[in-house]
Amino acid sequence: MIRLRTALEKEELRDAGTYPHSGNVALSSRIPADRGTEGVERMINKEFGLDITVLTRSQAELARVVRRHVPPATAGSLQLPFRFPGLGAPHLAA
Repeated sequence: MIRLRTALEKEELRDAGTYPHSGNVALSSRIPADRGTEGVERMINKEFGLDITVLTRSQAELARVVRRHVPPATAGSLQLPFRFPGLGAPHLAA
């Protein structure tokens, strides 16, 4: 996953946190989501030879998923954490 983080940083995608068990990546960027998604798909194809679909979710979209679908009592016991300011405990984003 270090190779993936390095490749993402070359695409101007910062603060990449990779989650090997799921294949998820959390990162920051000023690039619009649609352009970033296409860029990541091209980069993965070029760097790794994989033709995959990339799904992009904003911090607000992930927060909405957590509020709607993760019971507060279980929020602290999820196995795949994503940390976002304002959400408190680690949460799973689907």
